[in-house]
Amino acid sequence: MSRTDTNKLIKDLCEMIEQDNSQPIYVTLVAGGQLITGRMISESQFFALSDNIALQEHFNNEIAGERKKILDSIESGDPLGFPDELKEYFLYLADAAYILGSKSFGGLSIQVRVSDISAFTYCGLKV
Repeated sequence: MSRTDTNKLIKDLCEMIEQDNSQPIYVTLVAGGQLITGRMISESQFFALSDNIALQEHFNNEIAGERKKILDSIESGDPLGFPDELKEYFLYLADAAYILGSKSFGGLSIQVRVSDISAFTYCGLKV
């Protein structure tokens, strides 16, 4: 069962980042029991990072393209149906780090499902 109905504020923030990512936004969150900090980026920026470039073609063709086709069909009044896996919202981080006690593991690009976030702050931690 999809839990995309949670964290509306974070979902809205993700949409804002997609629209205008000119000002860096640093955040710290807890997802899956892990403390994570980093700079929010857009979905397309995430898949353009060198860490993720190998996934970019698959993302563009199989996920972003399919999602756009479905959204266009909804706007035209001929909905195709929207698969649950495309309804999920994700927060994308660059220069991110997992923090474990006094240690951190950083320099990562991380995709976090919004519905998995259990704690969130607009303050990035220096690691």
